[in-house]
Amino acid sequence: MMTVILGGAGIRAFGGIDGAACDSASWQALASSYNLIHLLEPQILQQEVAATNLGPNIYTAARSGSNGRLFMALNSMEAPQTVSVNLAPYIGASTGFMTRYHIAGSQVFTESVPIASQDTITLAPNETVIWLFRNNTNVLPTVEIVWPPANAQVEPQPTCR
Repeated sequence: MMTVILGGAGIRAFGGIDGAACDSASWQALASSYNLIHLLEPQILQQEVAATNLGPNIYTAARSGSNGRLFMALNSMEAPQTVSVNLAPYIGASTGFMTRYHIAGSQVFTESVPIASQDTITLAPNETVIWLFRNNTNVLPTVEIVWPPANAQVEPQPTCR
């Protein structure tokens, strides 16, 4: 998610993951990130706009365009961080509900929450939260993001070198 926040949408970066190590948790986390990026591509590929500063250890980004607006925050610390986010610049003409996506490792979940100009949230270590404001919030899409459970095994077992 850091690549998207830094403006590198469309880049597939596998840095930091040693394929020979067969670390399925790392690959699951990477797959979850790419699945969420794919889901949000119409919003992520829009014009970058000013993003609210949440402090030195929280990376932020914002996008706005005909597909709606989004605000992203990534906690770069290995400890939880509680932040108060001013969402007023991103609401636009949206009414009703916003969608809040959470991704930490391979765990991804979404929430549909009432639109508010302020949101206080605790970001888990290395968690990214994305607030999405659609131009038409009367119809919320049904989103199912599936990831393998933590105890999933690949059959046949890959050979590590």
